[in-house]
Amino acid sequence: QTCSRFLQTSVPGFEDAVLSALAPRVGIRETRRIVGDTMLTGADILAGRKFDDGIAKGCHELDIHGRDTGHRRANIKDGGSYDIPYGCLLPKATKNLLVAGRCLSADREAHSTARVMGSCMGMGQAAGTAAGEFKGTAAVGTLIDRELLRTGGERRRGSQRAKQPGKKKMSSRPHLSSPFQWRASDRSR
Repeated sequence: QTCSRFLQTSVPGFEDAVLSALAPRVGIRETRRIVGDTMLTGADILAGRKFDDGIAKGCHELDIHGRDTGHRRANIKDGGSYDIPYGCLLPKATKNLLVAGRCLSADREAHSTARVMGSCMGMGQAAGTAAGEFKGTAAVGTLIDRELLRTGGERRRGSQRAKQPGKKKMSSRPHLSSPFQWRASDRSR
């Protein structure tokens, strides 16, 4: 009400304005990002590039907001998807650390699409799986079973549970917590 009254009394042309909604908080699109072992680029996104160490998928369009009315959108080649490589979660300058989400290693263009929730969930799942795999070691960021990351650890958990007496055998179908997670069958898309 205070905002509406201010606009109506203080800003020319807003005398009959009505405020219909107000965001609960300011949204920040861009934040700091790491420089990782791999840098995801806008060219990777637009080409729908697949990586050997892909641990999550993204399919949101390039969505760069500029100053004033500047806004750039571009679709991924053939309406497809791209891989987010594991190397984007590994900071170059720091050992024993994994990052996930909006701070991934990416340029501004790639960040505009990889920062959305689905991709961030896939990165978080992969980082959590890798952290669990490396628990008790000083080996974070070294070679890891890529399929373990791609399936969120389900393959290993399934085989361990199958051996425990009284436990129901897990399905052989990999668990995908996000529609953006990588699957071998998606490789050609």
